[in-house]
Amino acid sequence: WSDNNTATQNRGIKIDSPSGGGTTTTPPSTGGAGGDTGITPGTEEIIRKTSDTKPTEDDIRNLLTSAGASENAIEKASEAVGKTTISREVSVEKTVSSSGVATFVSTVTFTVSNPNNTKVLQNVKVLVEVPKAVAKKASDITVPAGVKYRVVKDDPIIEFEIDEIGAGSTAIVSYAVAKQLSESTVDSIPQAVVAEFQEAEADLCPTMNCNDSNPCTTDTCSSNTCYNDNVVNGTSCGTGKECRAGACVAKAVTPTVEEPPVTPPVQPADYTI
Repeated sequence: WSDNNTATQNRGIKIDSPSGGGTTTTPPSTGGAGGDTGITPGTEEIIRKTSDTKPTEDDIRNLLTSAGASENAIEKASEAVGKTTISREVSVEKTVSSSGVATFVSTVTFTVSNPNNTKVLQNVKVLVEVPKAVAKKASDITVPAGVKYRVVKDDPIIEFEIDEIGAGSTAIVSYAVAKQLSESTVDSIPQAVVAEFQEAEADLCPTMNCNDSNPCTTDTCSSNTCYNDNVVNGTSCGTGKECRAGACVAKAVTPTVEEPPVTPPVQPADYTI
């Protein structure tokens, strides 16, 4: 189902510039005479709410059905609930300019966690439904630069894609709207759904200690397994010591064998006249 509507990739959604542009409104010029107006410009957070409630079976089915997913895709998403966790955070910020103009930015952030310490999750697809009270269409949404996503429906339903979530790690996806959300609207924002991913064995070798503290073995790691292979017999492992069959032992002392003195042969007397 994720191949449907590929022509809608990134359609109509604003992308944040690296400097964060596009999320505030430029105030109109007042043409005032200046001076102390009593206005304190700045930014303050007026709402922050978090939720780690898991989507129900009905939530998953309704969202994926609305997105045009197959029954097989719905079953996969239901299975994914047991292998991932998602938390949602909504922040509403108010910014007051030096001329007293107030603008608002509401940001919805989903943190996807992989609780498995031995497997990585790859090509993770996160489906997000945006309520009409938050944005009426996809073009009302701002997505951070560099984030992979596509518009599934302009209603809007957005699919984010995360390349990989490491073992025991997390990844974040988010969107923002340039408006003030009320607390009731914040509470109405549904939890995201992990619709699809692939599992792969994590490379744990960098975190494994394969050192057996034996100078007579070579310590390596491959496929999350430690190997301690014996070095060549006779390899020095300390003063007066050498390796033998993976053990550091005293060097064998070869006894010196003294050869008996050689007695020259006795020449018979020559009595020839």
